[in-house]
Amino acid sequence: MKYIFTILAILIILFLFYGISTTDKNIREAFLKFDSAEFNGKLESIDIKYHRDCIKLTDSNEEYVFSSYPLYDETKSFAVLAKKGDTIIKRPKSDTLLLIKEGKGYLFLIKREQ
Repeated sequence: MKYIFTILAILIILFLFYGISTTDKNIREAFLKFDSAEFNGKLESIDIKYHRDCIKLTDSNEEYVFSSYPLYDETKSFAVLAKKGDTIIKRPKSDTLLLIKEGKGYLFLIKREQ
């Protein structure tokens, strides 16, 4: 019985390491896709994936995953502020993202994934 618990504990630890490693790889790949993309369009949806913001634009079926910080302290987070129909502008390899909501612009700094 003692050996069964030991083997089970080892399997659980291996599974956790594999899961963390796979998630880190997926986050890195998602960031590289986002980083190289250029946006100038309307938001179709805003969601959360890998504990990060996940967006789709109206003219694309692609999902883009990223982490951002408001450039100004009084600004809400991107996921809280952004809504369907808002405009998003980003250049390839840019470290900032512009959200235009009701005629007002909000800048967000993009967190670079290692």
